[in-house]
Order: sequence, then C-alpha cells, then structure tokens
Amino acid sequence: MSLKSVGLTVVLVGLMIVISNRDVTQKIEKIDVRVSHLEEEVLGQVPVTQRNAPTSERDLECLARNIFYEAGVESEIGKYAVAQVTLNRWQMKQPKSICNTIYAKKQVGDKWVCQFSWACKGVLRPPEGPNWIDSQMVAVEVLLNGVRVLPLQEATHYHADYVQPNWAETEKMIWQEGSHIFYKGAKIVFVKAKGNV
Repeated sequence: MSLKSVGLTVVLVGLMIVISNRDVTQKIEKIDVRVSHLEEEVLGQVPVTQRNAPTSERDLECLARNIFYEAGVESEIGKYAVAQVTLNRWQMKQPKSICNTIYAKKQVGDKWVCQFSWACKGVLRPPEGPNWIDSQMVAVEVLLNGVRVLPLQEATHYHADYVQPNWAETEKMIWQEGSHIFYKGAKIVFVKAKGNV
C-alpha cells in the first residue's frame, strides 16, 4: 500500500468518524427534544393553595434520601415518580412529617418490613455525587414548587421490575418508568415510624 493510499484511507476514516459523530449528535438532540416534550406532558404543578405537604429541612432531606436510595440511577422522571408515590402515601395518613411516611414499617412474623426497602437496611453509604444532587433538586421541586407526575396522582406503590411482590398480582398497574412499575391502591398497612427519624 502506498503512502498516498494510506493517507487517503486515514482521511476517509476521519471523515466517517466526523459524519458518525454528527449523526450521533443529531440523534441525541432528537432524543432531548422528545424527552422535554414528554416532561411537559408528564409533569405538572400543584397550585400553591393546594400544597399541604410538610416542607421542613428535615422533610426535604428525608425525601431526597428516599429518591436517592430508591431511584438515584433512574431518569429524572423516575426520580419524580418515586417522590410522587412518597407524597401520595403521606397524603393517605398525613403523619406529622414526610420522614414518618418514609420510615414507617410493619412486623411480618419475626421481622420488620419497611415501606421503602432501603430504610430497613441499617447503615448505608452516605448519599453523594450527581445522583444525590439530582435527588435533592427533585425533592425541592416536589415539596416547595409543587411539581407532580400527572399519571401517578393515585399511585401508592411501586416495585422494581426484577421482583414480583405478592400484592402486585391483585393491584392495578398504572405506569412504568425505568425499572419501576407503579400501582394504584395497593392494600398494605404500615405503622408510624418510631424514634428519631
């Protein structure tokens, strides 16, 4: 192969990479546009006069932790969806704080079962990094700015798509976002969290 043909091959390969990168960039831009339209259709805002959830620093912290541990690696909509279910559960009983809802548990046989599985796992790694920042942002948007996931206004439970809880067989599945499947009206009763939450 001559030096001239090697140079031509390098130029052609470089041109193909540039064209390929341009195609990828255009595809990403199209996906971004579709996602922003989806967010406009899926996310709504509750009027200020209808916002009644607790908004203390502790409630914001608890909600952000729940979002992080339950949906930290999920999409932004997935994070909002977990926050929505958390608020829906709070709305059902209206305990004093969001924290009480998140840390509520019930005894099944000789073990305790928590509303959110991470709350029963004991010591966890401290939340950090971009997913923690996103989780905090979503908590603020939900509690302080009233952002809600419109299709999940009645969702009370969800589970990961790789598990099949017994209650899921009898409940109405209403939506799936990422690896979470959301349900309306699951019949599970939890007690208030005790202690310093």
